[in-house]
Amino acid sequence: MPTDGELVHRARRGEEVAFGLLVERYQRAAYAVALSVTSRHEDAEDAAQEAFQVALQRLDECRSPERFAGWLMTIVRNRSRNLVRRESLRQ
Repeated sequence: MPTDGELVHRARRGEEVAFGLLVERYQRAAYAVALSVTSRHEDAEDAAQEAFQVALQRLDECRSPERFAGWLMTIVRNRSRNLVRRESLRQ
């Protein structure tokens, strides 16, 4: 089983399968973190999905590929907080 660092390096070279494996590996954790911030199933799903999109776009900014999980969860928390902020402004 490849390490996170290996998968990040492969994904940076354009291997979609490698990023897909990272998504599979951290989908549940990302959802759980998002749910702890948003408290709503739909919002948690949206925030987690958005976070993976941002992570893919900014993969080159991940300075420690072997610590991908922590980097990703920071993105998840930030996206979740942004979503909660947007929702509260709408109301």
